Amino acid sequence: MKEGMQSSRWQVGVLACLVLVHAVLFMFLAWLKYESFSFGDIDLALLNGGMWNLVHGQPSYSGGHVWIILFAVAPLYALFQSPLLLLFLQSLALALGGWAIYLIAREVIGPRVGLIMAVCYLIYPAANYVNLYEFHPIAFATPLLLFMFLSYQRKRWWTFLILMVLALSCREDVAIPVVGFGVFGLIEAARQSRGEKTCALKWGLVPLVAGMAWLAFCVGFLQPHFRPVETTMPAGQSPMLSFYSWLGSSPGEILKTLLLHPVKVLTGVLTWPKLKYLWDLFVPLGFVSVLSPSTFLMVLVSLSEGLLSQRVTHFSIYYQYSSIITPWVFVSTIYGIRNLTSHKALNERQVTIAKVVLGCSLLSALTLGPILRLPGQFKSWRPTREDRVRHALVNLVPPEASVVATFEFTPQLSMRPELFYFYHVYASSLRPDLGQNLPQISKKTEYVLVDFNDRLTFYDFHTPGGHRDIRDFLVKGKFQLVESANSMALFRRNDAEDLGLIVTTDPSEIPQNIDAELIPQLSLRGLSLSQTNVLDHRVIDLRVTMELSEKIPVDLLLGVRLLHSDPPHQAFGQLLWAPFRIHPTSEWRTGDLVTQRCNILVPPGAPSGSYDLTLDLLLQTGISDFQPRPVFTAINAVELE
Repeated sequence: MKEGMQSSRWQVGVLACLVLVHAVLFMFLAWLKYESFSFGDIDLALLNGGMWNLVHGQPSYSGGHVWIILFAVAPLYALFQSPLLLLFLQSLALALGGWAIYLIAREVIGPRVGLIMAVCYLIYPAANYVNLYEFHPIAFATPLLLFMFLSYQRKRWWTFLILMVLALSCREDVAIPVVGFGVFGLIEAARQSRGEKTCALKWGLVPLVAGMAWLAFCVGFLQPHFRPVETTMPAGQSPMLSFYSWLGSSPGEILKTLLLHPVKVLTGVLTWPKLKYLWDLFVPLGFVSVLSPSTFLMVLVSLSEGLLSQRVTHFSIYYQYSSIITPWVFVSTIYGIRNLTSHKALNERQVTIAKVVLGCSLLSALTLGPILRLPGQFKSWRPTREDRVRHALVNLVPPEASVVATFEFTPQLSMRPELFYFYHVYASSLRPDLGQNLPQISKKTEYVLVDFNDRLTFYDFHTPGGHRDIRDFLVKGKFQLVESANSMALFRRNDAEDLGLIVTTDPSEIPQNIDAELIPQLSLRGLSLSQTNVLDHRVIDLRVTMELSEKIPVDLLLGVRLLHSDPPHQAFGQLLWAPFRIHPTSEWRTGDLVTQRCNILVPPGAPSGSYDLTLDLLLQTGISDFQPRPVFTAINAVELE
């Protein structure tokens, strides 16, 4: 027999504790990532900047997605203006989805199954990855869609409409799961008796029409009409439609391909990455979703965005796009358990089957999800001395100044009128669409804050020849070096350029003249090391002068290692120097004396005494692969106090 609808006090208490612990844990992880500059993409900074400008009376639209839900968040943001607020709200919203799952399952099956399904949701890999990956308003759609479905179960029409509108306001593609619900609603209405069918049709027709109309309005009007000129696609093409260009260049062509060329569609859908995506979505719940055909249709409709797309992030559980699929996967699983246990042989086995599903969830959480890796993540996200230098560099930029920065700096810099992204500078040669922004960026930028080893900028946007665009931007903009440490540098616009990190040197200015051949084409001519402080942190100021005797067609860079001359032989150093990104050896002229500079952070606890120096010459063999070769050693090169 189905369990009674009244849940016991302990179940509600356990659920409340689980939801609270889940929310607090992911809030703490968000804080760790923020403090350690571990948000390495554009989303958090972009959205926080939009919120900051909105509450300061300067609303702007990025031309990408439609995030009307942020207007509802604005009053709270006005009180607590920080990217952390957005991250904390996201964690809280996703955690509350567990409460909705409990209520839905309690009413369909019973409270014990409701509690089990809530646990499955809280450890669901796709939802956990959404929580860890930047900030996205579409994450709010997960609990809103779940509570919308709960309102349908309880036949609370106006609550249902309000939640549907709020869900649609999270982003334009939330219309897809809303349309999916409309299909489900029509199927359920068709099952009603003739007298009740007319009334029941509204649950299907309204979300179906509203979802389709909202998607068409966003894609056809809002996005192209409000998109800034510099981000306009060729011939006014929608960025969203560009992901489906393999099906056609317009909505009509795409629909025609879907209807008339099923073999082509199946060939594009049944690929290994997309099948792996389906496995990652359904195996945590034991594939029970398929046992409820009517609710599973909602899942299939919602999956269309990812399975038909050619953008890899659309069919991966590691990004935000699963936010609109997770709700219906769980709803269909709950109804699948109900259908499975409707047979006599399994009539009393609801809890047992739910426990089997929980076993699948636990195993998947440990193998697919981030939970098992959290101990290592705690360590990697723990703020370091280099992160404290990053904070100090950020604090040197005036609050109202326009700044261009690499990705990891942008969340902390996003509370200002104008923030630009350094990848527009670096990748403009390869991506003309990015180059359209350069005149505006160059004209307005007052400060440049760069980590020349930022992974997303320099590896994902890897651009052969991008160093020329970097150098031109800094030189023509007359930027001067303010401070630098390791691979990080802050520049400020001034009357004359002075990059500071790499200069052509007069022979009379070479410190500690040396004549050592590193390779036949390149000789070491000068070496200088001194201990100093940068932003209250101890550094070794290293300056190396080299002379090019013969043109080198490849890019070589310097690495440095400092080894304590006595036990325990503690070592530190710096692999990649900022000058490599600005003016690599392939651009040097024969006969030039080039001095490269690097302030190397001394690690905490480094023992005092003499340190030997070894210079490595590294050849870049791939986007992020370097082959080091020791070429010079100096004994007792520097004395640490």
